[in-house]
Amino acid sequence: MELKLISKRIKAINSELVFIMFLWLFVNGCSNSQNGGLIIDYKQKYLDEFADSSIDKNPIIHGFNPDPCIIRVEDDYYIATSSFEWFPAVPLYHSKDLKNWKKIGHAITRTEQADLRGISNSAGIYAPNLRFYKGKYYVLYTIVNGMFPFNATPNYIIWSDNITGEYSDPIYLNSTGFDPSLFFDDDGKCYYMNMTLDFYQKKITGGISLQEFDIENLKLLGKSKIIFEGTKHGTEGPHIFKRGEYYYLMVAEGGTDWGHQITVTRSKNIWGPYEVHPENPMLTVKNDPDHPLQRAGHASIVETQKGEWFIAYLASRPIMPERKSVLGRESCLEKVVWKDDWFYLAQGGNKPHVLLDNTNLEEYIVPKPIQKDEFETPELNVIYQTVRQPIDSSWLSLTKKHGYLSIKGRKPFNNYDDQSLIARPLTSLFGSAETCLEFEPESYRHMAGLICYYDTRDFVYMKVSYDKKIGKVLSISHQTEKSNTEPFPKIDINNWEKVFMKMVFDYDSLQFKYSNNGIDWIDYGKSFYLGQMSDENNKYGFTGTMIGICVQDMVYENKYAHFDYFEYKPLE
Repeated sequence: MELKLISKRIKAINSELVFIMFLWLFVNGCSNSQNGGLIIDYKQKYLDEFADSSIDKNPIIHGFNPDPCIIRVEDDYYIATSSFEWFPAVPLYHSKDLKNWKKIGHAITRTEQADLRGISNSAGIYAPNLRFYKGKYYVLYTIVNGMFPFNATPNYIIWSDNITGEYSDPIYLNSTGFDPSLFFDDDGKCYYMNMTLDFYQKKITGGISLQEFDIENLKLLGKSKIIFEGTKHGTEGPHIFKRGEYYYLMVAEGGTDWGHQITVTRSKNIWGPYEVHPENPMLTVKNDPDHPLQRAGHASIVETQKGEWFIAYLASRPIMPERKSVLGRESCLEKVVWKDDWFYLAQGGNKPHVLLDNTNLEEYIVPKPIQKDEFETPELNVIYQTVRQPIDSSWLSLTKKHGYLSIKGRKPFNNYDDQSLIARPLTSLFGSAETCLEFEPESYRHMAGLICYYDTRDFVYMKVSYDKKIGKVLSISHQTEKSNTEPFPKIDINNWEKVFMKMVFDYDSLQFKYSNNGIDWIDYGKSFYLGQMSDENNKYGFTGTMIGICVQDMVYENKYAHFDYFEYKPLE
């Protein structure tokens, strides 16, 4: 009897231990993931999914490049993407195999085409439309300003005989909403469409409007008509194409957040009514929060010279489990196949795929974007942009000091104009950016250095400046929506002619380093949380993290900093 009691007691203890162990694993697992209590190393998961560049994968264009509009001209493919407050605007990319893309320029390069001075964060150029017709390239775009739902949304069209421009001065079209688009029908007629803003409705958008367009004189004809009111909140991004007897209208729905989706409709009459795809949404990730590609939507479509079809769309690769899209919304690609006059993802389902389908096109060898720019060319590389205004010789020079980029300081970051900053998109959650500068500040209002920048509300900036007690110093400014702080003690660099700066990206962290010789590096303070630089950290944030170099002179004494090089080495 005693042995039986002892045996029962041992079993009870074992059961308690098993339960305690299970409970610990469950709680610990839930604290590290969103996947049923399992412990997930999200950093390693990201590396496993995206780090091997020898395999064709999504995204096809890395970093801040949303709303891809794709076209084919004979054997060449082009994509235009949104740029918001960044200038030059509307980045243009070229490919011959749909997998490898090279940045070839920007459609908007002059203030006459888009005056973005004073434009707020994540305003400016929304969802451009790229079209080719009878030897001319057309770009339509909106300059959005203000806050939803009372936005100013003037739409414009420019054109050029060459994809890289120079493009014409703009022709004004209308202001009823954003995402303008053109469609050229078989009978020679041209049609114009855009989403309509309707602030009387809770869903904000009043549907997709269509109107005839005189392509020869670049003007609207007749009256517009709402041809599709949408299936849910936020119907935008319209594109019409024709196959057989059907007109197909693709729209973006659900906002550009976690509920984003591609909705496909069709009609035998361009004016509608349009029926919705039987398996709508045609593509979305709204019900799979652990999928490696999130926020998928806003597509355009292209047929290859071999009769195959592909959609270009946007998606993000967020830091997990916090779901912070630090890299912004990137351009992706999916092959589609036709069944019963509807198209579906060739790889099945309605979720995006990391691995690309075979495009059956000859491989297009594209040199990787420049990593170390030593500023020895007469013009600045196409990879760079600045904010709201063009780069010009009044504040930037490649000849003032041979082999250096000389930048004159201008206004502080809380201004919406006259920023002396050049930057390029962050394209991977792993890697490093580095520079070396010569700068002799004489006031604490003189600053120059290396920056990780989302917008005027969110950035981290390691800078050379001046302290009244110490003299020439190195310090870090951390800007959030609520405050600007210098979290670490200033460093005396009075005897340094050159200052080497580096930032290291390690998935969700950003560590600054400094050196006086470019060999021996010292960590500057603790790392910063990279998730701050994301759309999700900002209400109405639509851009992505940019990295670059900048100068401020807030006493306007024509103070220059001279940068020896700028190097970005992403792991992708």
